[in-house]
Amino acid sequence: MDHNQQELRRVAEQAFLESLDQLSASIQPSEVPVVVPSSSNAAPTEPTAPFCNISLDAWEEAAADIEAFMKAREQE
Repeated sequence: MDHNQQELRRVAEQAFLESLDQLSASIQPSEVPVVVPSSSNAAPTEPTAPFCNISLDAWEEAAADIEAFMKAREQE
């Protein structure tokens, strides 16, 4: 593997890991409310996901990082 490919791989890996860290930090388990229905006749509630408050830009950046990481792996 030449130096340029190694550098691209390192940069893609670093960006991917940073995105994972950001995602992990934004979806802490303590932020997820626990909903316990009081009876079986309780009305269905809309599920709440811890990642609902993440911006579209953050999702797009994470997807781009994953794509770059996967392309770098394919070129190995």
